[in-house]
Amino acid sequence: NKKFDKLSLSFLALNNGMEVKYVKDGKDKFKSVFSQTIGTHLNYKTDKTTLYGNIYFSTGKDAADRDLQAYNLMAGADYKLNNAWGVGAGYELLSGTSQKEKAANANYTNNSFNPFYGTNHKFNGFMDYFYVGKHINNVGLSDVFVNLNYKYKKASYQLTTHFFAAAADVLKPAQLVETMSNGFGTEVDLSMTYKLNDIASLSAGYSQMFGTETLAVVSGGDHKENSNWAWLMLSFKPVFFK
Repeated sequence: NKKFDKLSLSFLALNNGMEVKYVKDGKDKFKSVFSQTIGTHLNYKTDKTTLYGNIYFSTGKDAADRDLQAYNLMAGADYKLNNAWGVGAGYELLSGTSQKEKAANANYTNNSFNPFYGTNHKFNGFMDYFYVGKHINNVGLSDVFVNLNYKYKKASYQLTTHFFAAAADVLKPAQLVETMSNGFGTEVDLSMTYKLNDIASLSAGYSQMFGTETLAVVSGGDHKENSNWAWLMLSFKPVFFK
Protein backbone atom coordinates (compact mmCIF):
# COMPACT_ATOMS: atom_id res chain seq x y z
CA ASN A 1 0.00 0.00 0.00
CA LYS A 2 1.20 3.48 -0.87
CA LYS A 3 -0.52 6.69 0.20
CA PHE A 4 -0.04 9.93 -1.67
CA ASP A 5 -1.67 13.29 -1.00
CA LYS A 6 -5.19 12.31 -2.09
CA LEU A 7 -4.59 8.87 -3.58
CA SER A 8 -4.22 5.49 -1.90
CA LEU A 9 -2.91 2.60 -4.02
CA SER A 10 -2.86 -1.04 -2.95
CA PHE A 11 -1.44 -4.02 -4.82
CA LEU A 12 -2.09 -7.70 -4.09
CA ALA A 13 -0.35 -10.85 -5.31
CA LEU A 14 -1.74 -14.06 -3.77
CA ASN A 15 -0.58 -17.61 -4.45
CA ASN A 16 -3.23 -19.80 -2.86
CA GLY A 17 -2.62 -23.53 -2.34
CA MET A 18 -5.33 -26.10 -1.65
CA GLU A 19 -5.26 -29.86 -1.15
CA VAL A 20 -7.01 -32.11 -3.67
CA LYS A 21 -7.81 -35.81 -3.23
CA TYR A 22 -7.60 -38.14 -6.24
CA VAL A 23 -7.49 -41.89 -6.83
CA LYS A 24 -4.43 -43.68 -8.26
CA ASP A 25 -3.93 -47.44 -8.42
CA GLY A 26 -7.08 -47.87 -6.35
CA LYS A 27 -5.77 -45.74 -3.51
CA ASP A 28 -6.62 -42.25 -2.33
CA LYS A 29 -3.83 -39.78 -3.04
CA PHE A 30 -3.42 -36.11 -2.19
CA LYS A 31 -1.71 -33.25 -3.93
CA SER A 32 -1.61 -29.45 -3.71
CA VAL A 33 -2.98 -27.22 -6.46
CA PHE A 34 -2.35 -23.49 -6.70
CA SER A 35 -4.17 -20.44 -8.00
CA GLN A 36 -2.72 -16.97 -8.48
CA THR A 37 -4.69 -13.75 -7.92
CA ILE A 38 -3.20 -10.37 -8.72
CA GLY A 39 -4.75 -6.92 -8.78
CA THR A 40 -4.98 -3.43 -7.41
CA HIS A 41 -7.34 -1.22 -5.39
CA LEU A 42 -7.44 2.56 -5.84
CA ASN A 43 -8.97 5.22 -3.60
CA TYR A 44 -8.97 8.93 -4.45
CA LYS A 45 -10.42 11.33 -1.87
CA THR A 46 -11.06 15.06 -1.82
CA ASP A 47 -13.06 17.18 0.62
CA LYS A 48 -16.38 16.21 -0.96
CA THR A 49 -15.69 13.36 -3.35
CA THR A 50 -14.35 9.84 -2.95
CA LEU A 51 -13.60 7.70 -6.00
CA TYR A 52 -12.66 4.05 -5.61
CA GLY A 53 -12.21 0.94 -7.68
CA ASN A 54 -10.38 -2.33 -8.07
CA ILE A 55 -9.45 -4.92 -10.66
CA TYR A 56 -8.32 -8.47 -9.90
CA PHE A 57 -7.52 -11.50 -12.07
CA SER A 58 -7.26 -15.14 -11.01
CA THR A 59 -5.61 -18.00 -12.88
CA GLY A 60 -4.10 -21.41 -12.17
CA LYS A 61 -6.16 -24.27 -10.68
CA ASP A 62 -9.24 -24.29 -8.46
CA ALA A 63 -9.92 -26.61 -5.51
CA ALA A 64 -11.23 -29.30 -7.90
CA ASP A 65 -8.05 -29.12 -10.02
CA ARG A 66 -9.86 -27.41 -12.90
CA ASP A 67 -8.35 -24.63 -14.98
CA LEU A 68 -9.22 -21.23 -13.49
CA GLN A 69 -9.69 -17.97 -15.40
CA ALA A 70 -11.70 -15.36 -13.49
CA TYR A 71 -11.84 -11.65 -12.65
CA ASN A 72 -13.37 -9.06 -10.33
CA LEU A 73 -14.07 -5.44 -11.32
CA MET A 74 -15.50 -2.64 -9.18
CA ALA A 75 -15.91 1.12 -9.48
CA GLY A 76 -17.79 3.57 -7.29
CA ALA A 77 -18.10 7.14 -6.09
CA ASP A 78 -19.36 8.92 -2.96
CA TYR A 79 -20.23 12.61 -2.80
CA LYS A 80 -20.94 14.84 0.23
CA LEU A 81 -23.82 17.18 -0.60
CA ASN A 82 -23.28 19.07 2.68
CA ASN A 83 -22.30 18.33 6.28
CA ALA A 84 -25.42 16.17 6.76
CA TRP A 85 -26.22 14.47 3.46
CA GLY A 86 -24.20 12.26 1.16
CA VAL A 87 -24.91 10.06 -1.86
CA GLY A 88 -23.03 7.29 -3.61
CA ALA A 89 -23.26 4.70 -6.37
CA GLY A 90 -21.16 1.93 -7.81
CA TYR A 91 -20.95 -1.31 -9.75
CA GLU A 92 -19.19 -4.59 -9.02
CA LEU A 93 -18.80 -7.60 -11.31
CA LEU A 94 -17.52 -10.97 -10.15
CA SER A 95 -17.18 -13.33 -13.11
CA GLY A 96 -19.06 -16.62 -13.08
CA THR A 97 -19.24 -20.00 -14.81
CA SER A 98 -22.13 -20.59 -17.20
CA GLN A 99 -24.44 -23.44 -16.19
CA LYS A 100 -24.98 -24.03 -19.90
CA GLU A 101 -21.24 -24.50 -20.39
CA LYS A 102 -21.08 -26.87 -17.41
CA ALA A 103 -23.87 -29.00 -18.87
CA ALA A 104 -22.27 -29.15 -22.31
CA ASN A 105 -18.62 -29.67 -21.36
CA ALA A 106 -17.40 -31.90 -18.55
CA ASN A 107 -13.94 -30.35 -18.83
CA TYR A 108 -15.14 -26.76 -18.53
CA THR A 109 -12.88 -23.95 -17.32
CA ASN A 110 -13.86 -22.41 -13.98
CA ASN A 111 -14.61 -18.73 -14.68
CA SER A 112 -15.98 -18.03 -11.18
CA PHE A 113 -14.04 -15.46 -9.19
CA ASN A 114 -13.46 -16.48 -5.57
CA PRO A 115 -12.98 -13.61 -3.06
CA PHE A 116 -10.64 -15.64 -0.82
CA TYR A 117 -10.62 -14.87 2.88
CA GLY A 118 -12.58 -11.64 2.41
CA THR A 119 -14.66 -9.61 4.84
CA ASN A 120 -17.66 -10.89 2.90
CA HIS A 121 -20.37 -9.26 5.04
CA LYS A 122 -19.05 -5.83 4.07
CA PHE A 123 -19.91 -6.32 0.38
CA ASN A 124 -22.87 -7.33 -1.80
CA GLY A 125 -25.62 -6.68 0.72
CA PHE A 126 -26.06 -7.24 4.44
CA MET A 127 -28.22 -10.35 3.95
CA ASP A 128 -25.20 -12.40 2.81
CA TYR A 129 -26.86 -14.18 -0.10
CA PHE A 130 -23.57 -14.24 -1.97
CA TYR A 131 -20.04 -15.49 -1.19
CA VAL A 132 -20.74 -16.10 2.50
CA GLY A 133 -22.53 -19.38 1.75
CA LYS A 134 -22.58 -21.64 -1.31
CA HIS A 135 -22.30 -19.08 -4.12
CA ILE A 136 -18.55 -19.71 -4.57
CA ASN A 137 -17.72 -21.37 -7.94
CA ASN A 138 -21.20 -20.47 -9.17
CA VAL A 139 -22.65 -18.14 -11.85
CA GLY A 140 -20.93 -15.01 -10.50
CA LEU A 141 -22.55 -11.73 -9.56
CA SER A 142 -23.39 -8.33 -10.99
CA ASP A 143 -24.12 -5.76 -8.27
CA VAL A 144 -25.35 -2.23 -9.03
CA PHE A 145 -25.68 -0.28 -5.79
CA VAL A 146 -26.76 3.21 -4.73
CA ASN A 147 -26.72 4.69 -1.24
CA LEU A 148 -27.96 7.69 0.70
CA ASN A 149 -26.31 8.86 3.94
CA TYR A 150 -27.48 11.29 6.62
CA LYS A 151 -25.73 12.50 9.78
CA TYR A 152 -27.27 14.46 12.62
CA LYS A 153 -25.35 15.16 15.83
CA LYS A 154 -24.40 11.74 17.26
CA ALA A 155 -26.50 9.69 14.84
CA SER A 156 -25.80 8.51 11.30
CA TYR A 157 -28.15 6.73 8.89
CA GLN A 158 -27.55 4.84 5.66
CA LEU A 159 -29.95 3.48 3.04
CA THR A 160 -28.43 1.23 0.36
CA THR A 161 -30.17 -0.51 -2.52
CA HIS A 162 -28.57 -3.36 -4.47
CA PHE A 163 -29.71 -4.58 -7.89
CA PHE A 164 -28.33 -8.12 -8.22
CA ALA A 165 -27.97 -10.33 -11.29
CA ALA A 166 -26.04 -13.41 -12.36
CA ALA A 167 -22.87 -12.78 -14.37
CA ALA A 168 -23.27 -16.00 -16.39
CA ASP A 169 -26.02 -18.19 -17.84
CA VAL A 170 -28.55 -19.80 -15.48
CA LEU A 171 -30.39 -22.83 -16.86
CA LYS A 172 -34.09 -23.37 -16.34
CA PRO A 173 -34.75 -26.32 -13.97
CA ALA A 174 -34.40 -29.70 -15.70
CA GLN A 175 -33.07 -28.01 -18.84
CA LEU A 176 -29.71 -28.38 -20.56
CA VAL A 177 -29.99 -25.57 -23.10
CA GLU A 178 -32.78 -23.12 -22.26
CA THR A 179 -31.73 -20.29 -19.95
CA MET A 180 -33.73 -17.97 -17.70
CA SER A 181 -33.51 -14.29 -16.79
CA ASN A 182 -30.25 -13.46 -15.02
CA GLY A 183 -31.87 -11.05 -12.52
CA PHE A 184 -31.51 -12.13 -8.88
CA GLY A 185 -33.60 -9.35 -7.37
CA THR A 186 -33.32 -6.21 -5.28
CA GLU A 187 -32.08 -5.88 -1.70
CA VAL A 188 -32.70 -2.83 0.49
CA ASP A 189 -30.47 -2.27 3.55
CA LEU A 190 -31.32 0.36 6.16
CA SER A 191 -28.91 0.93 9.05
CA MET A 192 -28.21 3.51 11.76
CA THR A 193 -25.49 4.14 14.34
CA TYR A 194 -25.75 6.29 17.47
CA LYS A 195 -22.62 7.24 19.37
CA LEU A 196 -23.32 6.88 23.09
CA ASN A 197 -19.93 8.16 24.26
CA ASP A 198 -16.25 7.99 23.34
CA ILE A 199 -16.06 4.19 23.61
CA ALA A 200 -19.59 2.89 22.98
CA SER A 201 -22.08 3.03 20.12
CA LEU A 202 -25.46 1.49 19.35
CA SER A 203 -26.22 0.19 15.85
CA ALA A 204 -29.36 -1.28 14.29
CA GLY A 205 -30.54 -2.28 10.86
CA TYR A 206 -33.24 -3.83 8.72
CA SER A 207 -32.86 -5.55 5.33
CA GLN A 208 -35.39 -6.81 2.81
CA MET A 209 -34.75 -8.99 -0.24
CA PHE A 210 -37.14 -8.98 -3.18
CA GLY A 211 -35.85 -12.12 -4.85
CA THR A 212 -36.65 -13.67 -8.22
CA GLU A 213 -37.20 -17.21 -9.44
CA THR A 214 -33.62 -17.19 -10.74
CA LEU A 215 -32.31 -16.53 -7.22
CA ALA A 216 -34.33 -19.47 -5.91
CA VAL A 217 -32.96 -21.75 -8.64
CA VAL A 218 -29.36 -20.81 -7.80
CA SER A 219 -29.59 -20.41 -4.00
CA GLY A 220 -32.58 -22.59 -3.08
CA GLY A 221 -35.71 -21.61 -1.19
CA ASP A 222 -38.92 -20.03 -2.43
CA HIS A 223 -38.71 -16.54 -3.95
CA LYS A 224 -42.38 -15.94 -3.11
CA GLU A 225 -41.68 -16.15 0.63
CA ASN A 226 -40.89 -13.04 2.66
CA SER A 227 -37.13 -12.61 3.18
CA ASN A 228 -35.88 -10.05 5.68
CA TRP A 229 -33.48 -9.56 8.58
CA ALA A 230 -33.22 -7.13 11.49
CA TRP A 231 -30.33 -6.69 13.88
CA LEU A 232 -29.21 -4.70 16.93
CA MET A 233 -25.62 -4.32 18.13
CA LEU A 234 -23.88 -2.60 21.02
CA SER A 235 -20.18 -1.92 20.36
CA PHE A 236 -17.42 -1.05 22.83
CA LYS A 237 -14.02 0.25 21.73
CA PRO A 238 -12.12 1.07 24.90
CA VAL A 239 -8.61 2.55 24.89
CA PHE A 240 -6.39 0.49 27.22
CA PHE A 241 -3.06 2.17 26.48
CA LYS A 242 -1.89 5.52 25.17
